[in-house]
Amino acid sequence: MSPAGAEVTVAVSVDGRLDVIDQGPGIATEYRERVFERFWRAPGSPSGGSGLGLAIVKEIADICGATLRIPDATEGGALVSVKFVRL
Repeated sequence: MSPAGAEVTVAVSVDGRLDVIDQGPGIATEYRERVFERFWRAPGSPSGGSGLGLAIVKEIADICGATLRIPDATEGGALVSVKFVRL
């Protein structure tokens, strides 16, 4: 979760990739698969929210045949990347 007033960057590339980068604490490597589970929250996460956001994104990506991953963010924060296939 990014702090209040933090920037969120959305980048779209010509190869069909959509990246969303925030300025929060990032997502620990050991949790990067679990964050796509419904209602799952990392230990020590702030209260609030329902734990459904990335689960919904994953469901939509799966329906569209897209791949969803969380690579290392070079400048900190969390990076969520969706790669759409060309038809």
